[in-house]
Amino acid sequence: MHKIRTFVLGNLPHVMVLIYLLLENAVVFIWGTKAPVLDLILYNALDIGYFYLIIYFILDKVNTNIRYDFVKLIFCLLVILVYSILVFTLVIVMTNYRGMPIPEDELLKSFFRTFFRRSTIFLFALGFWHFRQSKKKQLRILEHERESQNKREQELRMEAALLRAQLKPHMLINSLSGIQSVLIEKAPEASQILLLLSGILKTNITNSTTDGLITLQEEIMTVRRIVELNNLLGKSARLEIDTLTEEIYTKSFPPNILVTLVENLFKYGNFSNTANLPSITIQQDKQAMIYASTNKTAAVSKGMGMGLANIKAQLELHFTDHYRLQIDHGIDAYTVRLTIDFSQIP
Repeated sequence: MHKIRTFVLGNLPHVMVLIYLLLENAVVFIWGTKAPVLDLILYNALDIGYFYLIIYFILDKVNTNIRYDFVKLIFCLLVILVYSILVFTLVIVMTNYRGMPIPEDELLKSFFRTFFRRSTIFLFALGFWHFRQSKKKQLRILEHERESQNKREQELRMEAALLRAQLKPHMLINSLSGIQSVLIEKAPEASQILLLLSGILKTNITNSTTDGLITLQEEIMTVRRIVELNNLLGKSARLEIDTLTEEIYTKSFPPNILVTLVENLFKYGNFSNTANLPSITIQQDKQAMIYASTNKTAAVSKGMGMGLANIKAQLELHFTDHYRLQIDHGIDAYTVRLTIDFSQIP
């Protein structure tokens, strides 16, 4: 039974037109007809084409292109009238050709019968068209609900992943803090290293905003910690940071731009000459922040190129025409100078 119901609903227009034609032809034969069978087949074929033309073309066009309902009604009546006239003209031609012309006093009655039948077909088609439109609307609603549900599930998965991602770094930071507190008395130097490392991780992981940015002050604080950490690990560098104004300090800043430059200095710099140690300076000139670093290095590493490419991409993304990055790899020194003008940056 379910299969029959599914078949009928899936082929509803075909079933409807078949039922209508069977009923119409049954009535015609019961009342008696003088029309040859071939003529009836021709008229039925035309009506079938008329039925499908209404469903799949005319009503779609009317609904799409005509705004007012009364205009739609007038247009549909004109369609029925024009088709009825065409069919009636064909009937007259066929009956005259076969030598069985319709009597003049029956012409008007015959035309009204033709008009009534084509109106009935149109109403059948209109009913199915509305049924088809309601099904489409239901499918669109279901599809929208399914998309909304999938989107919500995806958002929940992302939120869960984000919470897990946040939880792991917090556990690491808390663990480092716990170890650091244990080492304060037993190994003060190791405790200081863990304290600096914990501060660096905290700034990068927990202090960023929803758009992934931190403040310039937090970035400079991380630079201080990295320099202190490397000093404790035996790589000393001179660090000079001028007092920046509060307006510059609180500017939003993509994390790890200055940090990467400093890390490159410690990773690839030459620390063998204690009389000429690498130097880092951060200062303000009007509304601009200027970072400069100089160190001796024998050659440029491929790893530096990858880090610098990332820095350039970040600078271009966030500061566009308001920055200048100068890199000079001379014979005796490797110099980096980064200027960011915050005067036109909110």
